[in-house]
Amino acid sequence: MSVQIRASSDVAFKEKIDTAVVIVCNKSDQILSLSTEGFPASSPLGPELRAILLALTTCAYHNRMGTTLDNDSREAMTAIDSKTYPDGSLPHLLADILDLDSFVDFSVFWVPRELVKATHDLASWAFRSGRSGNIILWEVLPLWQSL
Repeated sequence: MSVQIRASSDVAFKEKIDTAVVIVCNKSDQILSLSTEGFPASSPLGPELRAILLALTTCAYHNRMGTTLDNDSREAMTAIDSKTYPDGSLPHLLADILDLDSFVDFSVFWVPRELVKATHDLASWAFRSGRSGNIILWEVLPLWQSL
């Protein structure tokens, strides 16, 4: 698979509310999209799978071939690799991710938190500011310059 788009996803959550964030870049590391979505968190794994689903649907919007996704949740990677949802709740999230495999060429990789620091910091910022939707780069430029 030739990589055309690279994405990174992460979440920030507190008191059963979470914010998923996705950074999508092309192979030249140009940012194509900064997206965030807030929603109630019902389980520890649910927010991570929602972030992955948001990342994959965002990547599908930009390009359907060669998407790699980095995420720091081992539990989410295990669920995707084994095609099973461990606690039995929200199985539709895993099903939606696996359904994307039929028309989006993607690979999901676990990476240490240090390698998704920008995504983690953006998720924390979006959570604190209550942002949901697409983010314009200039809105987060001061945050970005501090990374």
